[in-house]
Amino acid sequence: SEPKLSGPMGFSATVALSEDRQTVSLTDAQLETDLAGETLPGGRLKSELGFSTRLNLEKQTLALSGLVLKALGLQVEGELNGTSVLGDAAFDGQIRVREFNPRDVIKALGQAVPEVSDPEVLKRAQAGLKLAATKDSVSLSAIELKLDDSTIKGDVQVANFAKPAIRFGLHLDQMDVDRYLPPQAEPVPAPPTTAAAAGAQMIPVDTLRELDVDGELKIDRLKAAQLTSSDIRMKLVAKGGVVRVHPASARMYQGQYQGDIKLDVRGKQPKISMNETLSGVQVGPLLKDLTGEERLTGRTEANANLVTSGQTPDDFKKTLNGKISFAFTEGAVKGFNLASMIRKAQAQIKGKAPPAETEPNQTDFSEITGTANVTNGIVRNRDLRAQSPLLRVEGTGDID
Repeated sequence: SEPKLSGPMGFSATVALSEDRQTVSLTDAQLETDLAGETLPGGRLKSELGFSTRLNLEKQTLALSGLVLKALGLQVEGELNGTSVLGDAAFDGQIRVREFNPRDVIKALGQAVPEVSDPEVLKRAQAGLKLAATKDSVSLSAIELKLDDSTIKGDVQVANFAKPAIRFGLHLDQMDVDRYLPPQAEPVPAPPTTAAAAGAQMIPVDTLRELDVDGELKIDRLKAAQLTSSDIRMKLVAKGGVVRVHPASARMYQGQYQGDIKLDVRGKQPKISMNETLSGVQVGPLLKDLTGEERLTGRTEANANLVTSGQTPDDFKKTLNGKISFAFTEGAVKGFNLASMIRKAQAQIKGKAPPAETEPNQTDFSEITGTANVTNGIVRNRDLRAQSPLLRVEGTGDID
């Protein structure tokens, strides 16, 4: 009655007790339930559990085999062995989740299926792993999780449950994150009070201060925010209130990304620092994927060395400081041909017919370079330089 549940249950097994009464075994055990109750996912739980087990009280060993659990559209299988089960118990075994449809499981849990951009995702998943556990630690190895067209493999260890120390090494073959995001819609401006509430305490300081994490993530191919990258490597270390992603690297658009990102939550306000570099990236294809337009082409060299602090986007902007540098070489600005415009103007001054258009509608340049100093959210550029076969350009400007 607490919580209130109702419905039939059935259990059957062949039970055996050894003559010395030290070994108990259950063979072909079957537990079936069909329960209803408000606290159950979806209000109802129909399940089937099958297993065989052998407990040796003298040796304190437990062997669980032939485990098959069917519930909520899932079929979980496994084996488990235990030692010192009446004292400092330790277990090892393996677990397999047969292929299932995540959409069906979400519905069985009484939840709405998330709205995603691609209706063909969230239809296939399966999992498998080996485990070794004590009362104070767990190690998961040979992990293999599959979701649609993506597979992640690796291992995870957690020591000292009271103050967890997490170690991991994971490898994802490929993933298109955009397929799992909600369809893009026109943004609706949020009222200031709503925006302020949403931005409050974005960084969970207390949680991050307790983190003890050391691990590495590798991704062969990733698409996110319309951008594609490959050979991604990220090392994550969190200890003593400092979370650092370094080294971080990826190949993208014929070039390379390198990054060093650090979050320090030891003080009153979280501090974020980043030192990120793009080298040899072709900006044209990148802009094409990001915005749908290839307004600028060329080889990109860029660096951003920035620091900021606070808990809201407003804080981050107001406390942003550092330096930015950029260089685009052997490229073009598309949408206008400055050389053609000048030739047309010269022809008009001389009263001649304008020359025929034979060139693409773009302005070629050999390089565009500049640096910017960022002070409390104000970006100041004093050395913009552009060179083309026809002219030289200099510029300055501020962005608040």
